[in-house]
Amino acid sequence: MLVHIKLFQTMKLTQYCIFILFFSSWGFSYAQTSVIKIKKGESWYGGLVNEAHKMPFKDGYSFNLFANTGTNQASPLLLSTNGRYIWSDAPFEFTVKGDQLLLLNATAPILIDSMGRTLKEAYIKASKDHFPSKGILPDTLLFFRPQYNTWIELVYNQNQTDIIKYAHDIIANGFPTGVLMIDDNW
Repeated sequence: MLVHIKLFQTMKLTQYCIFILFFSSWGFSYAQTSVIKIKKGESWYGGLVNEAHKMPFKDGYSFNLFANTGTNQASPLLLSTNGRYIWSDAPFEFTVKGDQLLLLNATAPILIDSMGRTLKEAYIKASKDHFPSKGILPDTLLFFRPQYNTWIELVYNQNQTDIIKYAHDIIANGFPTGVLMIDDNW
């Protein structure tokens, strides 16, 4: 993106649009590679839920967040026990090689922050910087009533007819009313 901003500042709008169209047709893309030295005693976590059993990441571990979202529970966020975090607005690939964490094929800039000292501090800092709380309490129904999820009943077949039937079946089978969460693939 920074490349595009600098180009835009030096070109007229028409020239810039032609430049982007021309290089886009050639497959021109942003690609960033970074090498992070893993400190002694430091461990890295994050990326995706389905790989939790492989954390902290060991030498030889590799994952491509762009090509594999781990059944949709993935995020371009890595956290370190030494208070560091890595974040990008887009997926990237990462590999642990010896005492290095290689960040490969990034399609957007990667931010590396080292303001914390612990895993908890890394998470809190990343949360404040990239997905801060709005300070608004969610609807109290979410705390005091049951939550039903269409994924449990319908998995990939999310559609209006079956969701309405599921809602009616909850009540018809004597379950209390609550919150019905519409899940993936609607």
